[in-house]
Amino acid sequence: LNCLISVKSWEPQLGQAIEQQDSRSHYLLLSTWLIGSLIVLAVLLSLSDQFRARLKLDKFRYAVQAAVGASDRYNLLQALGQPLAALLIALPLAWLVQQLLVSILDQQFSMALKAEPWLVILISLSFSLVLLLLAYVQIRQVLHQPLSTVLRQDS
Repeated sequence: LNCLISVKSWEPQLGQAIEQQDSRSHYLLLSTWLIGSLIVLAVLLSLSDQFRARLKLDKFRYAVQAAVGASDRYNLLQALGQPLAALLIALPLAWLVQQLLVSILDQQFSMALKAEPWLVILISLSFSLVLLLLAYVQIRQVLHQPLSTVLRQDS
């Protein structure tokens, strides 16, 4: 009888300990998600600034190429060359990292996760479309202005 009383007195403490561990896990997950989101946001902001600066610098090159008779298609291919090369390098790396993370999570936590190939394809197509639109808009802006004014601009 004494053992039953002592076991019943431990039940509320055990429940509180489990609740406390669950809340810690939840807060750890939220803080990890927040830190990861901040890192991704900082990287995206940095990349967007670099891409815009690159397009500003290339604006003069596009104007010079148009002045010597280069076609719009050639200028567009020149504008998309490096971003598409970076995309082609980044996609296999992202796929490998996703596979690695899924396998680690599956081994460590017995989660039923799987890599989604359609998601990678969708992201790569949308990113390619964004790159194409950014490059096309920049080249259109350059080529719709008189080339002399584009070449005389300081910024």
